[in-house]
Amino acid sequence: MYVCVTTRIVFIIVSAWDIPAEIEQPEVVRWLDEAGRISDYMIWFCNQLGIEPATWPVKFVVNYGAKILFNGFGNTLTNMTIRYTTIDNVPVAIFQPDTLSTDKKSYPTMVYLHGGGWTWFSVDVYAGYLSHLATRTNLQVVAVDFRQAPKYPFPAAYEDCLTATKGLLKRRKDFKIRRSLLIIAGDDSGGNLAAAVAHTLKEKIFMQVLINPTLQMFDFETPSYQDNSNILSGLTSSYRNVYHWLSYSGISTDFLQVALQNNHIPSSMLNSALSSYLDSKKYLPSYHEVTKRGTKERTESGSLIVSSAFKNVAGNAQIAPMMAFNVEGVPNTYMVTSQYDVFRDEAIMYTHRLFAADVKVKLEHYRPSFHGFIMFCGYGPIKLNVANEAIDHLVEFLDYHLTFNKEKKITQTVVLTEPVLTTSGQTINQKIPKQTLQGAVIRDKNGDKPLPGNDTMICMSSYTSQGSSGWKSDFLPIVGTKNRDGMSANLWIFTPADCIVSDWRFSLQSILRTENETATVTYEHPDRIYILFNPWCKNDVVYLPPEPMLDEYIMNSSGIMFTGCSKRVTVKPWIYGQFESGILEACLYIIKRGFNFRTSQSMGDPVAVTRSIAAILNGDDVSKGGVLKSLWSTNDYPDGRSPTMWSGSVSILKQYLERVLESEGDNPEPIKYGHCFVYAGLVTTGRS
Repeated sequence: MYVCVTTRIVFIIVSAWDIPAEIEQPEVVRWLDEAGRISDYMIWFCNQLGIEPATWPVKFVVNYGAKILFNGFGNTLTNMTIRYTTIDNVPVAIFQPDTLSTDKKSYPTMVYLHGGGWTWFSVDVYAGYLSHLATRTNLQVVAVDFRQAPKYPFPAAYEDCLTATKGLLKRRKDFKIRRSLLIIAGDDSGGNLAAAVAHTLKEKIFMQVLINPTLQMFDFETPSYQDNSNILSGLTSSYRNVYHWLSYSGISTDFLQVALQNNHIPSSMLNSALSSYLDSKKYLPSYHEVTKRGTKERTESGSLIVSSAFKNVAGNAQIAPMMAFNVEGVPNTYMVTSQYDVFRDEAIMYTHRLFAADVKVKLEHYRPSFHGFIMFCGYGPIKLNVANEAIDHLVEFLDYHLTFNKEKKITQTVVLTEPVLTTSGQTINQKIPKQTLQGAVIRDKNGDKPLPGNDTMICMSSYTSQGSSGWKSDFLPIVGTKNRDGMSANLWIFTPADCIVSDWRFSLQSILRTENETATVTYEHPDRIYILFNPWCKNDVVYLPPEPMLDEYIMNSSGIMFTGCSKRVTVKPWIYGQFESGILEACLYIIKRGFNFRTSQSMGDPVAVTRSIAAILNGDDVSKGGVLKSLWSTNDYPDGRSPTMWSGSVSILKQYLERVLESEGDNPEPIKYGHCFVYAGLVTTGRS
C-alpha cells in the first residue's frame, strides 16, 4: 500500500511539470516522461531496500510493456523475413526485407545493438523498429541479443557483440554480407557497444551509426547533464543512467550517490589527458548553440575505496569508447543527437574528437527531440515527425554512400595531389578553410565560357544547399572543430545521375569576418575533378545491378577478342587497361573532340558519348583528328604496325595522346594501323 500511495503522489507532482514548447505531441510525451519518472522512483525505492529491480520477473513486465509501446498490440510484421540463429554461440535475429533481391550473392549489412541501459529490453522489443529500419534502408539487419547486466556485467555484452560481429566477418559468404560494407549501429547503451566494437575492429567496419549513445562514465555533470536535470528527466535521467553504468561496470550501487555528485574519479585521472576529452571549450563549440553552460571543475571524494572502484573502468575504451587514447582509424561515423538528452554533449564532443583525428563524420542534431525519440519513427502506435525525419536523413545518407563504396572502388572523394575521380550520382567531399561558408561553384573545364543554362556551371549556396539540374550541396560547419589550423568543415557536393561527363573545376566563395572588416575570399581547387558515368548508381541510365556483370563489363581490365568469320574463329587476348595512368585523360580528350570541344548536354547521354568515341577512333578522315587509321588490303605495313601486332588499347591511346600534345592544337596524325577488332578493343576501353 505504501508503494502505491507514494507512486500516486509522485505522479501528481510530475504531471504539473512543463514539456518544452518545441516538442511535438506534448501530451503524449508527458505520459512517457511521467512513466519514466515513476520507474526512476521505483529503482530508487528498491535500492533503498537493498533489492535489485532488474530481476527476471520485473524485466519480463518491463519488456512486455515496452514491446506494446514500440510495436503496438497485435501488430504483425509484413514484407519481412526474420531468422533467429546463433553466431559463435551468440543469439542473433536477422531481418531481411522482401525488397532485397534474392538473386544477389551479398548485401550491405547493418549489425544493430539495442538500447536499454545494458539492462532492459531485447531484440523482440525492438522487432518493429528494426523491421521498419531494415525496410527503409533496404539493408539486411542483424540484431545481437547480448547478455545483460546486472547478472552479466562488463565485459559480457561487449564480448557478445564483438564475437557476433567477428563471426559475421569470418562467415561473410554464409550470411550474404558484402565485403567492406558492414555497418555497426546502436542507440543508447547499444550505441556505446557499437562504438566500442567499431573502435576495436576499425578498418573492418565500413561505418558506425550512433544514435543518442552513452559513451563515458567519467563526468556525470557535462553541460547536457546540467541542462536536463529537471527537463524530461523521466526520458533522460541522470539517476537512471548512473545506476545503469554501475550495473554494467560491475560496481556496487553503494557508490551511486557519490557518482551522482560527480566525485567518483581519482585525482590522478582528473589531471590526465582523459579530462581533456570532455573539455567543452575544446570539443563543444559555441556555434552548435546547444547550451550556455560549460565543463565544471572537478574534485575527488578522497576515498580510496571509491577511487579504486572506478579507476580501472572509467578510462577503459572497451567500456567507455569516448575515453580511448587514440581514435585514429575509427570507422566513418554518423552521429544522431537530441537537445533533451543527458548524453547530448558527450556525443557531440566525441564527434569533434573523431573529426580532429581525420575521421569522416556526419553529425545530425535534432532540437525538438529527446533521448530515445528514434523508436517512434513510424511502426508503433506513437509516431513522431522528428523521428521519421531522422530516419529519412539516415536513409538518404546511407543510400549515397552504400551505392558507391563497393567492394572494388574506382572512385575517390578526398582531396589529392592527383586528379580527383568521381562519378555521376556521386559525392565530392572537401575539407575547406576556416572562413564562413557562403557558396560554391563547380564549372566544366571544357571551354572558356561555362554557363548555368547548359549545365556547365553549377552554383550552390550554403543557405539553399540546392543547385541547378539536380545538383545538391551540404555544408557541414556542424562537424567543424577548433584546432591549431582554425575552423574547418566538410563540404559535400552531390552530383546528379545525368551529369555531363567531363573534367570540372571547383571554386568556393567564403566570407572572412574580423572585428574591423569583412572580406570575400575565393578558393580555387587546384586539381581536376573527373565525373564519369556510374553503373553502381540506380538513377544512372547505365546502372548494372548484378555484381558479376559489373566485374565482367566494368572492372575487368583484360579479355579475349574473337576475330575471323563464322567458319574460322580465332581468339586473341586483349588488354583494355582502363585503369592505367593516362588512359582517363586520353578517353576524355576523345569525347571532347567528338563534340568539337563544345560542351553539350548530350555529354551526359551514354549513347551519344559512345557514338562520339566510335567516330573519333576512326582515323581515316584526317580532318577529324581520329585515333587509328585502318589498312585492309595488304600484309605490308612499312610506315606503321600490323593490326595483328596490337595486344591492347593502352599503347595506342598513349601514343595518340603524345601526338595530341605535340600537335599544339592542330589535328594529330593517327596511329597506324588497325582492323575491326582493334577498334572494338578501343571502344571497350573508352566505355569502361
